[in-house]
Order: sequence, then C-alpha cells, then structure tokens
Amino acid sequence: MGTPAAYAPGTDGPYFTTIPDYLSDLNAMYEAENVLDSQQINRYGEFLMCAYTGFHGVWTITAYRRSVHATAAHRAKAFLQALGLYESND
Repeated sequence: MGTPAAYAPGTDGPYFTTIPDYLSDLNAMYEAENVLDSQQINRYGEFLMCAYTGFHGVWTITAYRRSVHATAAHRAKAFLQALGLYESND
C-alpha cells in the first residue's frame, strides 16, 4: 500500500490518489521499470548492479546474478539514476 497524496493539476479541486511504495514494493518497481526505454533500461541495469552488489566495472555473471535479487529500494535508486534524477557519491 502506498502513501495518500493530493494532486490537482487540470481539475476543479483536489484529486486524491495513492503513491506506490517504491522503496518496499517489488511490484511497484516492476511497474516503474516498464516505462523505461531501451537506453534507460541499459543504464538501469548498470546502476542496479552497482547499487546492489557494490560492483563497479565490467559486468560479470556473478554480479548479474546477485543484482536480480536486489531489493525494491535498490531498484528505486537505480531507476532514479537511470533517469538522471539521482546522483550517488558511493
């Protein structure tokens, strides 16, 4: 379950909806991943591998296998990085 939120552009009054819990819900992140284009999905994969495994460099089968077990929070971070909306110092 997500967080209640108000959103009103283009309406006569508030419209209430729920923001998915991207940090805890793998299903929400699955839906988010589906909006990425092919270039973004490639960057997402690279950032996901780095975020989850801490591995920076050439992809290896071991790093890839570990990254498929990434948490929703790791996926959310990599998603924002792929879109250029988050910069990490780590």
